[in-house]
Amino acid sequence: MEEIDIRPVVKFKTVYGPNDNEISALYEGAADPATVKFDPVEIESIQWLSMEELKAGMAESRPSFCGWFVEIMRWYWGETSVLTVLHGE
Repeated sequence: MEEIDIRPVVKFKTVYGPNDNEISALYEGAADPATVKFDPVEIESIQWLSMEELKAGMAESRPSFCGWFVEIMRWYWGETSVLTVLHGE
């Protein structure tokens, strides 16, 4: 198995829904897609998108991404987000 060099980006808290307040951490790294294996019990399908493709998909009137992912990416791109940053790396 290939080693993946990851670095912490931010620790944040957000409200995902009623009674669903979480503290999460975001990490950044790079991996060869051919070496990544997913648990089929946990993940139905995958799709590789560039940052430009993500932005275009999120700009659609009915984006295909869940709300928390959109908020994380907004924060990552320096846009307004509902995330409360606890610690930036």
